[in-house]
Amino acid sequence: MHKFFVFFVLLVGCTNPVTPTISEINNVTPRVAQTGDSVILRGKGFVAGSNVSIGTSNAAIISSTTTELIVTMPNLPIGEYDLVLRQPNGTETRVAGPAVLGADNTDLVAREIIVTGVFTQSEISSIASSNGYQVLQLNSTSIGDMPSCNRSYAALRDTRGRSTSTAINELQAALQIINPAYEANPRSILAGSQTTSTKVYPQGTIPIPTPSPTDINLANIKVAILDSGVSGHPSLGTLETGHNLTNFDNPADPRAIATDVSDLGIYGNSTTGHGTGVAALISASSIGLSTGYAVGTPIQPIKVCQTTNNKNQCDGMDVVLGICQAVARGTNIINLSLGGKQPFRALKQVLLETSNKGISIIAAAGNNGIQNNPPANYPAAYALEIPGLIAVAATENNGTNWVGSSYSTPGNYVTIAAPGTNETAIVTDNGVAGYGTATLEGTSFATPIVSAAVARVKAKNPTWTPAQIKSRLENTAQSIPCEKNKCGAGLLDITAAVQ
Repeated sequence: MHKFFVFFVLLVGCTNPVTPTISEINNVTPRVAQTGDSVILRGKGFVAGSNVSIGTSNAAIISSTTTELIVTMPNLPIGEYDLVLRQPNGTETRVAGPAVLGADNTDLVAREIIVTGVFTQSEISSIASSNGYQVLQLNSTSIGDMPSCNRSYAALRDTRGRSTSTAINELQAALQIINPAYEANPRSILAGSQTTSTKVYPQGTIPIPTPSPTDINLANIKVAILDSGVSGHPSLGTLETGHNLTNFDNPADPRAIATDVSDLGIYGNSTTGHGTGVAALISASSIGLSTGYAVGTPIQPIKVCQTTNNKNQCDGMDVVLGICQAVARGTNIINLSLGGKQPFRALKQVLLETSNKGISIIAAAGNNGIQNNPPANYPAAYALEIPGLIAVAATENNGTNWVGSSYSTPGNYVTIAAPGTNETAIVTDNGVAGYGTATLEGTSFATPIVSAAVARVKAKNPTWTPAQIKSRLENTAQSIPCEKNKCGAGLLDITAAVQ
């Protein structure tokens, strides 16, 4: 008897898994846009059913192909925004989206643009003349190993009467033909806090706790002050050779050279020097009735601000180059008691590279808090994206509690708060006729107190990263009656942070 064994083989049809198509965005135009403008995404792999957001707002899709999407710019305040393309399968592609410009000429120079890239004088001159722009200034930098410090920065002015937005977008289109990596940005203007008084501080007790001297050695912790300059004073201790990047307060002055960082009394008839006051709050051994918060810390003055219409104004391009100078000089901390409502992508990039090198950045949160819905203050607003950047708000003592100062700009980017009202500091009399003390007010003067705290923490914990130092300050801050978006983690407590 034969036995037959029948084998049933179930054949299952197999196919190679399909790799989801991931979209690739090659460019987004325009560079800047207002509500209702068309924004064009060009690339490949776009699929039906995708959606686009700019910032946190959805952008309505007008038309769509596999290589091009056209969307409508949503209603957004002044700022820089990421653009996110989401496909039906859940994949996301994120790129830099359009920026929204402000119309306030205290925050940008109307119809003037900064071009960033690696180009020659002849190349940028050719681009400018062919497209209706005048070259105002060119800086070719080669400092250290950071990409942002090995680029050229040119300031161009529109000669055809275009709006600032149109001038930037048309220039960006011309630049992309030459090199897609070139960028056109508004020529941003930043400013520092003004003072409430230039009188000598009255006799009495200053209601601000100043830490007593400790055995921490601060001699190797350098703080770069990017400001209106720092005029020498015996009380300031170690004042290193500085660098001047401004167009100089007085071109006829024979001192107007690259190493002249004298603080020339920036408020017209005022006797107050902004940068010198900032420096004194960090390192001066005697400020009227008090002392600085980190006496013995060497100061590196980088002059990036000058007097314009009796105001302390700082060119965004000079601030970028000033950061490069500070990094090249071996700084540990950069104090930025300046800011403006207009974002500047080149500034954001150099700050990110600086933080990644282990350098702490301390920036003023801004003094627009008296307005309704005040705009963000840059570069402080980059604290959300740069782990080592600390955004400083201002507080004042109302006799019972420390509270947020009314002028201090709120925002979800605020890291911590420090005293910013009734501060005293050494100031200059036009850099020539002597010194006195003045009552200072603004987030500009809360910022150096935090820089001093960072210097102390850094000296005691030399291996800590900027992000670790930032966390330490946040975790040891005092709780005060002040909203989080106004005062961040709370009131700075230097003693607790250093313990």
